[in-house]
Amino acid sequence: MTKHEFLDILNTQLAGQLSSSDTASHVAYYRDYIDTEIKNGRKESDILDDLGDPRLIARTIIDTSPTSSIYGDSPEYSGSSENRYFTEPDPLYSDSDSGRFRKHRYHLDLTTWYGKLLVIILAVVVILLLFILMGILIPVAVIVFLIAFLISRFRR
Repeated sequence: MTKHEFLDILNTQLAGQLSSSDTASHVAYYRDYIDTEIKNGRKESDILDDLGDPRLIARTIIDTSPTSSIYGDSPEYSGSSENRYFTEPDPLYSDSDSGRFRKHRYHLDLTTWYGKLLVIILAVVVILLLFILMGILIPVAVIVFLIAFLISRFRR
């Protein structure tokens, strides 16, 4: 993995989870760290091996950041979303003829009160559907059984 690939993966993983300024500052920190270590005589591959997986680093940053969110910055307040260092477009955006539109990412957290309420409501609905289905199938099964029993009795 190269420095560019490492920073690109880190940027991609942080985008949409942190504000654009927080994302940029974390990426800049790791870029400066790698550049400083290279100037101190270390090989780029050794530095990246010591740092580890950029996805794990991003997850740690997101989990420990008090400002992390599931939707990121509003594009109208975040300034320019273009970073001159990265050549690939931000995966949260898609190009169109009329400009750039932000794709929405939704995440349901089942540890919140509304997540738990949703699970309870879904469980109640499933149980009610099972009762309704059994209420229909049992009488039909009894009637079919009785008809089969009567037919077998009259054939003798």
